[in-house]
Amino acid sequence: MQIDVGTSISRLLYEHDRVIIPNFGGLVATYRHAMVDQVQGVFSPPAKDLSFNANLVTNDGLLINYVKSKYNLSFAVAEKAVANFVQQAKATLDRRESVVLPEVGKLYRDYANSVQFISDTNN
Repeated sequence: MQIDVGTSISRLLYEHDRVIIPNFGGLVATYRHAMVDQVQGVFSPPAKDLSFNANLVTNDGLLINYVKSKYNLSFAVAEKAVANFVQQAKATLDRRESVVLPEVGKLYRDYANSVQFISDTNN
């Protein structure tokens, strides 16, 4: 069975303002109000702006419990699946490649070797 942790993160961000990926970092959603540009006649609906915080590494259980429930796994197996995702993501970033989170965005390392995040346009 294929456990898709990236898609699980995406689903959780629809319901939560923060999803911590244990031992990796957290994605934080900030609410943006609807806006009207009367000069250009453009309406922007409410949305969430996403950012990545590499300091949010402490496991709050949200992601692991979601994976556990969605795939009908034990907590230990779900925890291992998330740990494997983190290990693969770190290896990908170490090779200077991007980690794509479906419907969320992508993570990459910048010239200073810091993890950066580019949000997907889907909101």
